[in-house]
Amino acid sequence: MRTLFSLTTRFLDVGANVGYFSALAAQCSKFGTIDAVEPDPANVALLRLNLWALAPSATVWPVCLGDSRKVVPFTRNMVNCGDGRVGLGARAGTLAAMARGDELFEGRSFDVIKLDVQGYESDVLSGLQQVLKRSSNVRVVLEFFPEAIARRSLDPKDVLKFYSSLGMDRLVELRGKLCRLEDEEILALCAKAGPNGSVNLLLRNGA
Repeated sequence: MRTLFSLTTRFLDVGANVGYFSALAAQCSKFGTIDAVEPDPANVALLRLNLWALAPSATVWPVCLGDSRKVVPFTRNMVNCGDGRVGLGARAGTLAAMARGDELFEGRSFDVIKLDVQGYESDVLSGLQQVLKRSSNVRVVLEFFPEAIARRSLDPKDVLKFYSSLGMDRLVELRGKLCRLEDEEILALCAKAGPNGSVNLLLRNGA
């Protein structure tokens, strides 16, 4: 991930959690911008603290990104603060605001976008179509997590086809190298790692 940043990188961190990657961006991109999106109120408080000294000009957005503007149930994992999920049995009264990235970042573009939203990555990208068009050399790093996708009654194969339909080069991080794999190879790689198996994908415009 570090190799994606330059001194002037415009970074969008979706599912920022407590700010690990936003902090990394702050260290690598002294003259760039950071927009960190995180819906969990407890995580947002820690995210702001972590960025206070490293990136005081960073913008923290306490919302979810998705394909529409609405209020959604949100499930907090009381053991793993990085495993918050939209819906999926959220307790009554645990709610979060959801917005489309195209609405939130109207007229803006980014160089690097990181997505880690427990199976909602395709929804986020659906709501970022105009941002992606303006971001001519964008690099999108996302988690492909079939189990989380299937829990939403979606087919992971359809999600991979959607990523391909974006017209971007699609690469898989494998043993520290970027490889082009077919859909079935990606799914087999995840299955080999067990029920919670996942891989990191890189969607890339430009060379």
